[in-house]
Amino acid sequence: MSQHFEIEPLPSVTFGAVVTGVRLANLCEEDFTLLYEAWLEHALLIFPEQHLERDEQVAFARRFGKLELRA
Repeated sequence: MSQHFEIEPLPSVTFGAVVTGVRLANLCEEDFTLLYEAWLEHALLIFPEQHLERDEQVAFARRFGKLELRA
């Protein structure tokens, strides 16, 4: 199920955006595609108020590509 989230570019800087209204632990493929495109455009995405467990954070990060995990 698609979420209604907002992507606001950071003011007074050349890159970055704040993403609100999204729950990263429950992200459908359609919403991930939109976030991925925003990441390509803004180079940095900030997700305030996300309280992910380690496995949720790893699962989200893996959607961007291979990870280098350390114990």
